[in-house]
Amino acid sequence: MPNPVYAYTKKIPASESNSIIVDSGIGIPVYLIKPGTPQDQRVKISVKALIDTGCSKTSISKRLAATCKLVAFQKTKMENAGGVAVVNVYTVDVFLPNNVRFNNVSVAEYEDNNRFDIIIGMDILKHLDLSITNANGQMVFSIRQPPDAFHIDYEKMQKKDKSAKNMKDQLRKKQVI
Repeated sequence: MPNPVYAYTKKIPASESNSIIVDSGIGIPVYLIKPGTPQDQRVKISVKALIDTGCSKTSISKRLAATCKLVAFQKTKMENAGGVAVVNVYTVDVFLPNNVRFNNVSVAEYEDNNRFDIIIGMDILKHLDLSITNANGQMVFSIRQPPDAFHIDYEKMQKKDKSAKNMKDQLRKKQVI
């Protein structure tokens, strides 16, 4: 029996097309909320997540870490546009919008903002197929797990078919669009 495919697609409004923010989730140990429960039980909390291919590691906002009463297991140096800071590192489960779960992810904290609670970086994104398309001026973000058996190669398709119509027909046949 083949493994199930978990996919998610979101149309990004033009007013939000400078970043991709999706509904996501984190799993935290239940004992942080209800002392005395087994340490391996997790509760899922809904969060807003920024998809960031320029970020190597998934991160959590300082505010969310404090709200969830997360306990840091180490500190690390984190470099960003403002310089280098020493920050706490926590362990959480990360749920993608397609309900794929990544267990025991080490996440460093970042300074708060009011748009998103976590940043999903390449440590997670490298395990997915991810696409951003802009057909007819509409940005569409899509992910799937597990990755597909073939790559989308627009350059190769263009060289082979020499026309946009044939390229679209090929994608439709492969049910990509």
